[in-house]
Amino acid sequence: MIEGWISFTWQLAFALARHPGQPRRTLFFSGPPREDRLARSLLGLDAAPAPGEPWAMPLGPDTEASGEVWFLARHQTGVTVEAWGDGLLVVVDQPPTEKHPRGTAMLTLTTYSLSDAAFAELEARWKGWWDQRFETVAPGCD
Repeated sequence: MIEGWISFTWQLAFALARHPGQPRRTLFFSGPPREDRLARSLLGLDAAPAPGEPWAMPLGPDTEASGEVWFLARHQTGVTVEAWGDGLLVVVDQPPTEKHPRGTAMLTLTTYSLSDAAFAELEARWKGWWDQRFETVAPGCD
């Protein structure tokens, strides 16, 4: 629950600083990995540069992505994504526990100014990527 509040706070700060009053659309994925590798590692964000620094690399199903590192926390990484209308990706990894021996992960993709078609394509790409690597569990339902 604490990680959810941390994530929310960073997302709110981003919206207020970079997109005040602008409409946004969000995708959310949550669940345990199918193999012993969490989301930050799978996305290559476990070695993200310092906050404020630029980044550019393949990201999930997208062969090219870039932006800047918005924040780094113990179990979370947030990066801006230029292709999402200066959007934000927040990745939360929860370490393994007795209940979740492989840990769990959450991704929140926040977009701005994408057309309906572009948002639908983004959703299809990321859902396909997620479903291959993670089980989907609604928050608070496991």
